[in-house]
Amino acid sequence: MSGSIEIGVNVALLLNRTDFYGEQGGQVGDKGHITNNTNAVFEVDDTQVLGSTVLHIGMLRSGRMAAGEKVLTIVDYSRRSDIQRNHTATHLLNLALRQSLGQHVDQKGSLVDADKTRFDFTHDKPLTHDDLRQIEERVNRAIIGDLQVTAIEMPLAEAKKLPGVRAVFGEKYPDPVRVVMIGADDPGELTLDHSVEFCGGTHVARTGLIGLFKIVSQEGVSKGVRRVTGVTGRVAHEIIQKQSAVIDDLAGRLQCRPEELPERIESLQDEIKKLQHQLKKGAAGDLVAAVDKILASAETVNASKLIVGAVPSAGADAIRAQVDRVRSKVGSCAIAFGWDDEGKAGLLVAATDDLVQAGMHSGKIVGEAAKIVEGKGGGNPTLAQAGGKNAAKLDEALALAAKLIKQSLHR
Repeated sequence: MSGSIEIGVNVALLLNRTDFYGEQGGQVGDKGHITNNTNAVFEVDDTQVLGSTVLHIGMLRSGRMAAGEKVLTIVDYSRRSDIQRNHTATHLLNLALRQSLGQHVDQKGSLVDADKTRFDFTHDKPLTHDDLRQIEERVNRAIIGDLQVTAIEMPLAEAKKLPGVRAVFGEKYPDPVRVVMIGADDPGELTLDHSVEFCGGTHVARTGLIGLFKIVSQEGVSKGVRRVTGVTGRVAHEIIQKQSAVIDDLAGRLQCRPEELPERIESLQDEIKKLQHQLKKGAAGDLVAAVDKILASAETVNASKLIVGAVPSAGADAIRAQVDRVRSKVGSCAIAFGWDDEGKAGLLVAATDDLVQAGMHSGKIVGEAAKIVEGKGGGNPTLAQAGGKNAAKLDEALALAAKLIKQSLHR
């Protein structure tokens, strides 16, 4: 056995024994340091399982390290503690999902690291807010109960008969297999209400060490498979603190107690709806007045009224309603309305049936006028609409529409 490691070169160290956990079963591997009696420092960035051994992947940061030396392994136990909290919470989550959603729930994958637990499972629809609250409550109830977490090895055939035992479909398990039980220290005590899983990962000794569990997201992964992401301990506390700060800020702005926020927001939403309704009524009144003013000064071309002008932006439906009102009131007429909608131009051209028969085509006219306002549009001979991004040229577009209407009426 010979050879040494160069500083700064990424390599994998193989030891005859280790307390580093290698990535497997959805749990990420440990990080840390390896040193020798000359104070060399090898930084371990990742650990992977290779057969029955663990590869310590990283690089030598200082000193000299050679094959055959005795070394000291130093796991980042602060990081591992976060991982253990998340892993034990994953087992509790697995049980809570089945209890809340039904026994059809089956694990389809997971990822446990220091920041979160991500759990994929069979379910054919998104979880409701009530579902999420109930699942969180079940997990946190188990955490508050400070239940014992026990790991034992059993013959695989015997372990498969344990009440409620869970295993990932398609996963190959050793014989004997490691079984992690929560809330029981003996297989004879197990019921369907206990979390029991085949697992080789690291866990907390008691659920109380998890501290707190919080679901932060849910999403669909594929047909019939959902994903829930949760956090525990330090990260969960940070999220709760941030959410609490947001709630306190909103309560201060809206001058109410935090528990009164839903009622206060609902009241504000109702008030906004009323104001929007009043604005629409006001806009509709302004629109009618503007159309009547344009109509009063409309010129007559070959016994037909030419009604062209700018109107207030009141929505396309309201403007079309005014077109119908004018046509029924005036009889034979051609109409071209334009409006400014926050810098964007709207155009509408319409004609009564007799003018269409005489050769007028509203769609062609509005299409040409729309080019002036840097837009496009079209429609049928009777009614057509267009939009453009340059409302500053709206008067020019309306002038062109009037010119084209006159040309069609003089044919």
